Amino acid sequence: MPQVLNWIENSVDVHEFFQHFKGCYKGEAHDSALPPPRVFQNHPSCKPFVKFIPATLLVRLATGAISLWGKVGEVQPPHLVMPLTVEPSKPRLCNDNHFLNLWIADRPFQLNSLRDDMRYTPLDSFQPICDDKSGYDHIFFSQSSRKYFGFQWGGLVFY
Repeated sequence: MPQVLNWIENSVDVHEFFQHFKGCYKGEAHDSALPPPRVFQNHPSCKPFVKFIPATLLVRLATGAISLWGKVGEVQPPHLVMPLTVEPSKPRLCNDNHFLNLWIADRPFQLNSLRDDMRYTPLDSFQPICDDKSGYDHIFFSQSSRKYFGFQWGGLVFY
C-alpha cells in the first residue's frame, strides 16, 4: 500500500518494472533490456468511432490524464507510439500496450471476491457497484517514463 500511495503522490517510474525480453513479437526477434523505438498504427476498430475518439481525448486532456506531445511531423515522436483500439460494446477507448508489456515484469495480485466483500459489509447494507473506466487517470508517469506511452490521433501525438 505505501508503494501505491507513493505512485499517486509522486508518479510512476516505468523503469522500475522493466525486465529483459528475449523472444518474438509479430515475427520480429528481440533480445534487449528495453523495448526498441517503434511507431504502431491504430487498430482498425477505431474507424467507426471517429467522433467518439476525439471527444474522449478532449475530456482526458481537460482532466490531465493525457498530454499533448505535438504535431506528427513537427516533433520527434516518443520512443513508443502505441496503437489505440476501441472496445465497441461500451464503447471504451484503449491503449494497446502488448508490445511494451513484453518488457514489463509480472506483478501478480488478486482482487477481492464477492465473498471477501461480504465479510466487510454489515447485514441489510446496500452494495454499491462501480465500473470505473478512468481509475488510473489520476496516476501520472515520471518525466522519463512518458516516452513509452505515446499514441497518435488526428495528426497529433499524445502521451
